[in-house]
Formats: sequence, C-alpha cells, structure tokens
Amino acid sequence: MDALKSGCHLQAIFLLATAAPLIFAAAVAIVLTGAGWALWLSTALYVAVVSAEAWYGIASLQSLALGGYFAAAAAVSILFPEAGGPGAAVAGAFAMLMALSVVSLMLDWPLHGGHVKRWEPRPIRRVKAALWLIVCLPAMALSLSSVPPQWGGAGQLTFAIFGAVAASLVDLRYCGSLYRRSREFALERFTFREVVPDAGTVGRFMACYADEIATAVGNDRRAHSRYGRRDIFEEACRKEAGVTARMLYFKAYDGDRVVGGVAVALDGPDRRLPLEAALGSTLDPLRRYGPVMEVRRLSIDADYRFQPEIIRGLFKCVIEVAFENDICFMVDLAFHFVVNLLRKAGFEELHGCRHELAEFGSPLRLIALNLAAREFVARQSAAVPQVPRYAVNQCLRYRYFRRAVVREACRHPGRGVWSLSYAAMDELCFAGDNKPAELPVDRRPAPAGTIAPPH
Repeated sequence: MDALKSGCHLQAIFLLATAAPLIFAAAVAIVLTGAGWALWLSTALYVAVVSAEAWYGIASLQSLALGGYFAAAAAVSILFPEAGGPGAAVAGAFAMLMALSVVSLMLDWPLHGGHVKRWEPRPIRRVKAALWLIVCLPAMALSLSSVPPQWGGAGQLTFAIFGAVAASLVDLRYCGSLYRRSREFALERFTFREVVPDAGTVGRFMACYADEIATAVGNDRRAHSRYGRRDIFEEACRKEAGVTARMLYFKAYDGDRVVGGVAVALDGPDRRLPLEAALGSTLDPLRRYGPVMEVRRLSIDADYRFQPEIIRGLFKCVIEVAFENDICFMVDLAFHFVVNLLRKAGFEELHGCRHELAEFGSPLRLIALNLAAREFVARQSAAVPQVPRYAVNQCLRYRYFRRAVVREACRHPGRGVWSLSYAAMDELCFAGDNKPAELPVDRRPAPAGTIAPPH
C-alpha cells in the first residue's frame, strides 16, 4: 500500500510538471480577457497549483514565482486602477518567466524545479529554458505602446500557446537527436552495431548465432536431443524466414570478430510475434495494457561469456528500441540455461505455459519483463543515480517515462500497467481458451560418443 501511495504521488508530480506550460498559457488567456476579476482568477489558479504541489511534497519555483506575480499584479490593479492594462500585466508574467529561464540556464535547475530535477536530463532542461527565452522576448515587446492593443493581446496569447505546445512537444514527442537511439556505439573495447535486415545480413547473423548456440546446447545436460551447427543454422533460418513481425538485429564486435548478437521483434501488420506462433496462443490480452516486444536470438561467444560489457551493450540496444517504441512488456522464449542471467536484467519466468517447450533439443522458458513498471519503480528512489557509461540514452528514457505517466493517467483504474504483477500477466496470457498448444518435443537420439540426458 505504501508503494502504491508513493507511486500515485510520483505520477501526480510528473503530471503537474507536464501541465505547467499549459497552466501558464491558461493564466495568460484569463488576464487578456480584460475583466476586473481576471488577475484574481489567475492568482487563484496558481494558488490551486501550489497547494497541489505542496500536498505532494514539492515546491516549484515557477509556480511560486508566477503565483506571487499575479497576486501582486491583482493588488496593484486595485490600488492603482489606471496603471497599465492586460497587455502590461501579461508582459510582466512573460518577464518573470524569462527571468526563471535565465536562472534555469545559469544554475542548471529545471523550470518546474523540485522532484523533476532528479530525472530530467540536463540537455532537455537547457532546450526548454532556451525555448521560453525565445518566446518571452517578442511577447514582452508586444506590450509596447507602438503596438495596437488588439494585435498585442492576440500576439501575446499566440506566443503563450506556442510556448506551451512547444514545451509539451519537447517533453512528449520530439527534441532532435536527443531522442534518437544509438545505432552504433562502443563500450570498452567492444563495438555494438545495428545491422541492416536484408537476406545476406540476416544469414550472416544466423551463422554467428548457430556457431555460438551449437556450443551451448551441445554442453546442455538437460537437452532432449543433439543438434549440430548446420542443423541449428538451417532451422533458425527457416523459422526466421516465416517471421511477419518487424525485426531488428544487433551484433557485438571485438575488432572485426563477431562476439555476440541479439534480435528484437516488434508488432507487424498482423500483430503476431514469433513467440506467439511458437506457443500457438496470442498475447492480445497483454497488448490491451500496452505494446509488447519480443527479444530473440541472444548469443555470446563462448570465449567472451564472462565479459559483462557485452551483455550490457546488447541490452542497451534492446532497451533503447523499447524506449523508442513505448514498449510496456518484453517477452522471450529463452533457453533454460540463460534464465538466471536474464533475471538480473529484470525478467521473470511465467509459469502459465504447462507444456514442455524446446528448441534445438534444449528446454525453453517463457520469461517477461514489465518495463513500464520497472521504470516506474526506479523513479521512486530519492537518491540521484549516477549514470554509468553503458547506460541507455537518458533523454530517450525521460521521454518514455513522461509518455507513460500521461498514458497511465488516462487509463481505467483497473487497467494500470505499473501495478500489473507477473502473476496477473501469467493469468492474462494463459487464461481460458488462450492456453498454448501442446507442441511435439524432438527426441532425436544423442549421437555416438555423447551422453544422452535422462528423460
């Protein structure tokens, strides 16, 4: 219950930060009506915002400063009725916001302040502060006596709306290269690269995969049968040719040598992932909560199994694809001998699939990661985490979470992704008529010279 309460507070904090530009535009629109009560209504709006922020344990300099300004302007309008007009009052609000933007740029503090500083990346803060500087200067100029009042008011309102929309776009949609994932990057002496998914490239990817997996399944004492490298390559290529999902492939290199790889599958036109074809069931019940992505063909060269930089780099590739596509859930049919490794990345095994599954003779386990919930829990920490060099694009991660907050706020209370447990995911995926089909397990005998595992 405490975690749920903390989660609700966190969601409200980010929603208030997201709404701050829209609240400013609404206050400007109210003042520009020219009514005698307009400044007091704008003051009341900010009093409500400051009260809400205080309720959730934050103090935003922007809300306090603008609320104080509108209150002072309302008092001045009573004491000196002839002092200025709506245009001058709005110009003062823009001047206050410009001063806050300068403070944000100089002191590296977010415009909304408070809790958001821990998770708003510095480049995003600077872009938003610079955006408001660009908006405020011409808006203030429109209050000059040389500008016709009807043009000045309309222009100031246009700039306020433009600033609010642009700030929301930066938070939720576009900020140039800051929101682009890495197609190629280096980590220690290893290079990680997305490869073009044409027939030749996929064939070479599968050849490397077969080399590495043949060794792993060949040493698996729980394997039901033995596959050679050529068998694995041919079967993997055959299965990959039948995939209708949108596929992305990544390789890890040590110099010119391929030492690992991973693939991801995103929903294609038929919304059917390769995992669903393998299970004979659908993940549509899970999709009602959010997009699903499959992790596939993870492999690491036997000589590099104890190099943590490789698994970190490969998971950076995977996670950034998930952030870019607003993925809520990641799933995988993983070999049983890599499940413990994937648990360290947050995956958990789903037990609703009661049938025995195997590939290339080795048993498989269905695992899943509620990525949206993991990001939600990570932001409940009060400490500012140190960003390691192998971390994902923090700006992309920031946008992912901002979008997730807005989507979660719009959901029915009973369909929250952040509170969806793995037991509930199990129930969703395998309840009722959506049980996996029982697939035959290859029982080919072990070749001479090997020890067949007990059945």
